[in-house]
Amino acid sequence: MRLHSACLMALAGVAGCDGSIANSNDGGSARDGSADGAEDVSHRAAPTPCSSDPPPPGDVNLDAGALVQDPMNPYADGGVVPDCHDDGECDAGMNGRCRWTNEGISYQKILIPKCTYDQCFSDQDCPSPLVCDYRGAPVYNLWPSNQCLPSGDCRVDSDCASGLCSPAPANGCMLGFFCHTSWDPCISDSDCPTSLGEPQRCTVATGSWVCRAWCMDGGA
Repeated sequence: MRLHSACLMALAGVAGCDGSIANSNDGGSARDGSADGAEDVSHRAAPTPCSSDPPPPGDVNLDAGALVQDPMNPYADGGVVPDCHDDGECDAGMNGRCRWTNEGISYQKILIPKCTYDQCFSDQDCPSPLVCDYRGAPVYNLWPSNQCLPSGDCRVDSDCASGLCSPAPANGCMLGFFCHTSWDPCISDSDCPTSLGEPQRCTVATGSWVCRAWCMDGGA
C-alpha cells in the first residue's frame, strides 16, 4: 500500500481538504470486506489538517459600476451588473475573493465576476459525513475555494465495513467519498468495459458503485 499526500492524489478521485489518500494494490478484493488488496483503488485512510491560509487575490479588478456580458443572453446589447468588481466587495463570508467564473447556458459559457468564499477548513466544518474539498483540488477542481462536497457516506476507511472509503470520479455522477460494499458491480476502473467505444469509470450513481461513461443528471 502506497500513501500519497492530499495534493498528490491518485487519478481515481480527489483528496479531501484535510485528508490523505492511499492506493491499495496488493492483490485480493474489496468485495471480501478488506481494504488491503483492492487493485488501483484510491481510498482515504485518515484525515490530516490542511492549511487555512487565505487564498491568493482574486483575478477581477473592474471599475465601480462596470457592466459585464449577460451569461444567460450572450447576444444581448448592454450588460448586467456583476456580483463584484474587486475583492473588497466580497465580505459576506470567509476569505472572500472576486473571481471570473463560468456561467451561462450550456452551449455558451461566459465568464462573469462572482464572489467566492471558503466554506470549510476541515471535515468538521461540514455536515456529517461530507468531506471538505480544498481549493484547486487536482481532479475535481470545480471551485476556487474550500467547499463541502455535495454528497457522500464516509470520510475515512474506518467508516466503512469494507475498509474502503473512496472518492467518486468527477464524470457527472455523484461527487464525494463513498464506501465500497460487497454488492458493488465494480471496485475500480479496471472492472469496467467500454461502451460504444467510450471508456467507463467505476463511479457512484443511485447510491452504489457502478460502471458509467457519464451521468447526465448527477446520479442517475
